[in-house]
Amino acid sequence: MKSTRHFLGFLLLCFFFLMACGVKSKEQVFDLLPVKYKKEDKRISLIDFDGNLIADEAFAASSEILPINDVITEITIEGKTKYWTVENKIVKPLIDREFAGGTPFYENVAVVRDEQGILSLIDKKGEKLIPNLSKVKDYEVLRVGVMSDGLIRFKTDNEKWGYLNNKGEIVIKPIYTQCENFVNDMARVITDNNQLQVINKKGEVVFKGETETFYLPVSNSSIAFGKKGADNKIFYGLSDLKGEKIIKNNKYTGISLVSANLIAVQNEEKEWGVINTKQEVIGDLRFKFENEPIISKAGFITAQIDKKAKLYNSKGELIKSFDEYEKLLPVVGKRFMAIKPNDKFDILNEEGNEISKDAYILAHNHNFFNVAGAAYAYSFFESPEIVMNNFTIESKYFEFDQVFQNGFNYITSRDLLGVNSNSNIQQVIVKFPNAPYVSTENFASSIDNYYFEFYVGSTKRPSDINSKKNYNNTRSIEQTDNYESEGFTPKAEGYYDNIEQPTYTDNYPFLSEYNNVYTTHKNTGGIVFTYSFTFDQGLKTPIMGQDPIFTDQTTIVDFALNLSARLTQINIKYDLGKIDKTIFKNKLQQKLLAAGWNTSKNNLFYNASSACKIYLGNENLSFFFN
Repeated sequence: MKSTRHFLGFLLLCFFFLMACGVKSKEQVFDLLPVKYKKEDKRISLIDFDGNLIADEAFAASSEILPINDVITEITIEGKTKYWTVENKIVKPLIDREFAGGTPFYENVAVVRDEQGILSLIDKKGEKLIPNLSKVKDYEVLRVGVMSDGLIRFKTDNEKWGYLNNKGEIVIKPIYTQCENFVNDMARVITDNNQLQVINKKGEVVFKGETETFYLPVSNSSIAFGKKGADNKIFYGLSDLKGEKIIKNNKYTGISLVSANLIAVQNEEKEWGVINTKQEVIGDLRFKFENEPIISKAGFITAQIDKKAKLYNSKGELIKSFDEYEKLLPVVGKRFMAIKPNDKFDILNEEGNEISKDAYILAHNHNFFNVAGAAYAYSFFESPEIVMNNFTIESKYFEFDQVFQNGFNYITSRDLLGVNSNSNIQQVIVKFPNAPYVSTENFASSIDNYYFEFYVGSTKRPSDINSKKNYNNTRSIEQTDNYESEGFTPKAEGYYDNIEQPTYTDNYPFLSEYNNVYTTHKNTGGIVFTYSFTFDQGLKTPIMGQDPIFTDQTTIVDFALNLSARLTQINIKYDLGKIDKTIFKNKLQQKLLAAGWNTSKNNLFYNASSACKIYLGNENLSFFFN
C-alpha cells in the first residue's frame, strides 16, 4: 500500500474537477468519518463531525469504509462490495446481498457488478433501474462512473466517453477521449483533436480551451489556467467562461481553485498568499506562506507558517495559531480536522476550539485523504466534485459463447478443436496453419481516463509516454557500425563465412525430427490463443537422395510429415486481454460440465464415456487423450 503522501499527490494530479458554479446539491463527501483509536486496531468505528461515536468497531480494518449519501459502502479486502445503514448505533444491511463490485451511492443510486461481470444501476432497495449497463445500444461498455447531476459517464470499447441518464438512454454520444462528471450543468471534456472544452448537459460547448494551456476545473463560473512563458516558466491566470481574462497569466507561478470568492496564489519567490478576484490581498494573508493555504467553502482559510498551523477567517484575520498540530483541514461547514504529528486528529470548531472527546486516526486503505505534497491543495471532505470522479467501476461482461467458438470450437468426450487422437500432423496443420505470436499487449493504463491535467494541444497523453516497449530485435545503426568495426561484416540475407548452408528447402521449418510438439497461434478479437499439439513421435522425417555436388553420396533432399505420429495432448493457453480470468474460468467450467465432464479436485475433469482427461487452469486448458 502506498503512503498517504504519495497517493494523494497522485490523486490530486489526476482529479482536477472542482466546479463550484452555483448552489451545490451536496457540500461534503462523507456523512460520517471512519476512524480507529490506534493504528494497530483491527476494527473501524464511525464518528460524526462533532466527534460523537455513531457506531463502535463495526467493520473490519481490512475493508475500505465510505459513508456517502446516507449509505455506508464497504469494499472488502477481496474486492466485494456491501451496503449498510446505521440506526441507533447499530449497523444493518441496506441491501441483503454482496456484489462482486460497486460504487458508493450518489444521488441515491449506485452502479454494481454481478458475478458474471455485468453492470447494473440500482436504487437503495437493491432494485435494478438499469439491468444491463455493460451493453448500451450497440456499444460495449468498459467503465461507468457514478450518477452526477442526473447523468452517468460511460466509456465504450472504442475508448471514447459519453453520458447516459437513469433510464439507460444516451444523452451525449461517446465521442470524448476524456471527460468528468457533470456538476451544475457543466463538465470538462477532451475532444479527438486534444482540445479542452466545457460542455453543458445538452452537449453544447460553453468554453473552448486554448492550445498548449493547462486548465484547472471550473469554479465560481471561472476557470484557472496555466501557460508557459518565454523562459519556460508556467504562469497562472483566471478566465471567465467567455474567455475574458480576469487575472492574466504573467504574475503568479501557482494558483488554487476559486472558493468563497477567494484564491490562493504563489509569486515568483515561491511564497503563497490569498487574494480576491480583484487581486487584492486579504488581510494578513499576504505572500509569506511556504505551502498553499486551503480555502474552505465557508470562507475559512487554513495555512502553515513557521511549522505552526493557523486558522483565518474570510477577512484574513487570524482566529487561532496552534503549536500541537501539523496541519488543519476543513471537513465540512465550520469544522476542521486538526492533525497531530502522530497522525491522530481532533475536531475543531470555527473558533479553533477542540470539540471532539477523543483523538482518532482516520481509517482508510486507499490513502486519498491527506493533501500533503499535492499539485494544489483542497479539502477532500468538502469536494465531492473532485472525489466522486474517483469512483468508477469496470464492466467485466463479454460474449463467452463467441470467445469459446473462436478459441475452442467445441469439446466432446474425445475431441477438442475438431481433432482427436486419430488426427495426424498434416490434419492438424491444415486446421491450424503455422502462425507467429502476435502480441495483444494493451498499454492503456487502468487510470488513463482519470488523468485530468488537460494539457490542450499535446500530441500524446501522459499515459502514452514511455509506455510502449521496443520488441524489434534488428540492430540499430550504432550497433551495426560497432559490429563491423570489430572485424565482422554482415553478409546478405544473414549468411556468414564458414557456416555451411543446407542444400535443400525445408517446407516444415517449424517442425522437428526430434521434437514432438507443434505450436501455433490465433489472434481473434484481441485475444491470443496459443495451441500446442503434442505427439508421441517427431513430426517430420528426412527424405534421402543423391547429393547434388558429391554425386556418389546420399544426403537429405527434403522432409516429409510423419503421419504415424499419434496425438497425445493439446494445450491451449489464452491471453484474455481485458477479460476477467476468474469469470472466464468459471464459464469454461460450466461449459465442460454441460458437455458431460465431471470434476473431483485439483481442476481435473473426467468423462464417463472416455479415458480422456482435462486440466483447467487459470490461463490454460490441457486435453489428455487416452
